[in-house]
Amino acid sequence: MSPKTNENARLFCLMLLLPAHITALDCNFLQLEQERFNLQSLKLLKERSTKFPQECLDNKIMFNFPTKIMKIHQPELAAKAVHEILQGFFGILSSDLLKTDWEPTFRERFLNSLSAQTKRIQRCHTEKMMMLKKNQEEWKIKLKLKKYFQRMRNFLKEKGQDTCAWESVKLEFWTSFIYINILTKSMSI
Repeated sequence: MSPKTNENARLFCLMLLLPAHITALDCNFLQLEQERFNLQSLKLLKERSTKFPQECLDNKIMFNFPTKIMKIHQPELAAKAVHEILQGFFGILSSDLLKTDWEPTFRERFLNSLSAQTKRIQRCHTEKMMMLKKNQEEWKIKLKLKKYFQRMRNFLKEKGQDTCAWESVKLEFWTSFIYINILTKSMSI
């Protein structure tokens, strides 16, 4: 093999290994990225919020976020819970059940960032989650979160075109991002 061919082969191998190394580095900063995403999302929700309308106070609904999941101390379960919550947000915001006061471009941008963060968590934790057996605690967490988002969807099916419905959901999202921030502290790689 000529020196030039040998050098090209080494460069080719390096090019193949580089994306894996970059992905690993990206996963090393997942918790930091999630914290940044949480703060940016809270900021965006606050910027898009107005004072909760007086006429909506009587119709304000409590969706009852499953706060028992806040006691998670296993990093993989915390990541799984954050992943489920972000997927729930995405499902609601991308549905036609909701009449929002957001411009379509803002809504699309927010959905894109939710999707990207959800994929990042999934990519970084897929291997670890596959090694873990689906235990009873994980199923309970998933079920509680599914029920939580189902309550929101049912509410929106009934009152989704009402301005007060959107105000209630925005407030719930804002509160949920605070919970996600707490869960994020339990996440690690």
